[in-house]
Amino acid sequence: MTREEYLRSLIKNTGQNIKEFAHNLGIPYTTLLSMLKNIGGSSVDSVIKICKALNITVEQLSEYDLNPKIEGNLNIPEDDMPIIKKFLNLTERNKIKIEGQIDAYLKEQGQYDTVEVMSQIVDDDAAYIKNNAQIKTMV
Repeated sequence: MTREEYLRSLIKNTGQNIKEFAHNLGIPYTTLLSMLKNIGGSSVDSVIKICKALNITVEQLSEYDLNPKIEGNLNIPEDDMPIIKKFLNLTERNKIKIEGQIDAYLKEQGQYDTVEVMSQIVDDDAAYIKNNAQIKTMV
């Protein structure tokens, strides 16, 4: 369980939803939502305020996993894991930006984006099937 998941579960256990909890805490709802996506980027004062409201210490919060779990047998080299964990901690918006930068870099290097390659394969297969269908109707 990540720190963010832990906080969400504690908030849920108070019987409040996130919006109510934020209001009762005196912090903007959007700020709390942002914190629950990446608590590591939050101000110390805000983290302390949340921990006090949930009757936990900052130390207890810090005991939870700093990075989300990567599940499955992906055969990722151990040296690559730190960058993958950093990527997983990004907001969805920033993940999209980074993915775009990676795609641009790969194109620059003469390599191709997996989705682009798969899309091209599907397009090629569709064209092949269409052409074969036209040839069969001519015969």
